Amino acid sequence: MKVTVDGLFNYPVKSLRARSQQQLTLDAAGLQGDRRWMIVDDKGGFITQRQCPKMATLSAMPVADGLKLENLAGEVIAVRIPGAGAPALTVQVWQDSCLAKSAGEEVDRWLSDYLGQSCHLVYMPEDCRRLVNGFMNNLVGFADGYPLLLTSTASLDELNRRLSKKGADAVPMSRFRPNLVVEGGELLEAFAEDGWAALTIDGLRLVNAKPCGRCMVITTDQLTGEKHRRREPLTTLREFRIDAEGEILFGINLVPEFSGLQQSQAIKLGDWLQVHLS
Repeated sequence: MKVTVDGLFNYPVKSLRARSQQQLTLDAAGLQGDRRWMIVDDKGGFITQRQCPKMATLSAMPVADGLKLENLAGEVIAVRIPGAGAPALTVQVWQDSCLAKSAGEEVDRWLSDYLGQSCHLVYMPEDCRRLVNGFMNNLVGFADGYPLLLTSTASLDELNRRLSKKGADAVPMSRFRPNLVVEGGELLEAFAEDGWAALTIDGLRLVNAKPCGRCMVITTDQLTGEKHRRREPLTTLREFRIDAEGEILFGINLVPEFSGLQQSQAIKLGDWLQVHLS
C-alpha cells in the first residue's frame, strides 16, 4: 500500500517547539536542520521537556548565520553559529558523548533566566560524528537516537477515540513531536506502522529501526508548556500500547538507506510513500 505525507516537522533546537515544513531533506548526516542545537546543564547533560516542560514555549527560527530564539513574552535573542574558535565541551545524549561548540554566555544567561535553571546552548559542528545505534553508516544530530520519527493520523484517531470514551480531551499530533506524519485513508489501520519493515520514495529506503517508546513529554501541552494533571495521553496509551519491556509505544523510528550514488532526498507534503512489509 501507499501512504501520503500529511505533515512534516523539524526541531532546530532539541526539545523546543516544532517548526512545520513544506519539505524535509535527508542526507548522510540525518535530517537537515533537525536538532543540531541543544540545551545542556552545567555538566554537559542534555535538558529536555522531561525535566523542563517550559522549553515547549520557546521557538527557534533558523536564519542565515544561526538562530533566533523567542519566548512567550515575545522577547527575541539572535544566536550565531559558533565559529572555529568557540569553546568546545563534551555533551551527553543518553549513552552518547560528543564534542559540541558553545553558543556563548549571552544566550546562556537569556535561557537560564527564562527557564529558571543554569543552562547552556550548544551546537553540533559539521565534523561531529554521532552514529545511529545499530546503523554504523548513519549519523544523527542531537535527537534521542534516530534521525526520523513517523506517526500516522489513523493511530492518533484511535487514541483520541479512546480518550473521548473516557471523557478526556483529544490531543493534537504535536504532543508526539514527529518529523513525518502519514495518512492512508480508510485502508490505513491504527498502529499498522508497527509492522512496516520500511517505506520507500524515489530510491530512498526508510528502514523501521524500532517502535518509539514514549515518556512524560507527551503529557505536555506544546503551546503552553503545561502538563496534563492526569498524565494523558500517556495513561490511556499504557492501557493498550505497552510492550514486553514495559515501553509505551506510539510511532516508529526510521533510518534512511541511500542507494547507489544518491546522497540526499527531499520529502514534500503530499508525496506518496510505498509501504513494505518485508
